[in-house]
Amino acid sequence: MTLTGSKLGSVLVKQIAFLPLLLGLVAFATNVSLLGQGVEIPKAPAPEQSTAEKSPTGSPQQPKPAPTPTAAEALYDYLQKYHIEVAKDQAGSRLVWTDRVLIEISDTPPPEPLAGLLATAPGNDGQFAAWVHDNFETQTTGWKPAKRNPHPAKAGTDEIVADGGNGHCFVNPVYMSYVLARYPKANILIKGPTDPALFVVNGKLHAVLSPWTQLPDGTPLQ
Repeated sequence: MTLTGSKLGSVLVKQIAFLPLLLGLVAFATNVSLLGQGVEIPKAPAPEQSTAEKSPTGSPQQPKPAPTPTAAEALYDYLQKYHIEVAKDQAGSRLVWTDRVLIEISDTPPPEPLAGLLATAPGNDGQFAAWVHDNFETQTTGWKPAKRNPHPAKAGTDEIVADGGNGHCFVNPVYMSYVLARYPKANILIKGPTDPALFVVNGKLHAVLSPWTQLPDGTPLQ
């Protein structure tokens, strides 16, 4: 799928210049500006060092293990680590937000800390939501049913395989965990290794997830 037409190009340049990145995989890893329509997570301060607590007998207590982060917290930390901006829009009562890799179309705000982050992001004027509707929500019949492979062919990835094995794509496990935590009963749809995967619940599109074509260290994925 490609984006064509001068009218659409004008919309993308003025309001949402990052949209073609969802279909141009080389550009997914670039630092394209959101032209004032996004917000970046501030870098977290380093934790303060404190002296070990003492037990009544005077011996140091074992530190408590850090709690396992939720899927939303893990995604927030990932966005922070890689200085990724987010942008949002509205489609009626539904929130539409993206970070160029994931598009979520949600009836409710995401869990914290993502909800607080998106609350600070400026809204668009509906053109991004309309683009998502025209290119994904009304086009799901072009995708085919798929499922998550519990044993991905490449370590460090999540893999989505078409029913019957005719096609697959790799995705970032941080994003996959978030989407499935939000929509555990979603039907997964894919097109091919370089096309976004769709997550649909009761016929309603809730997430569009761009595929991985290479690992962060540059290892290619096919």
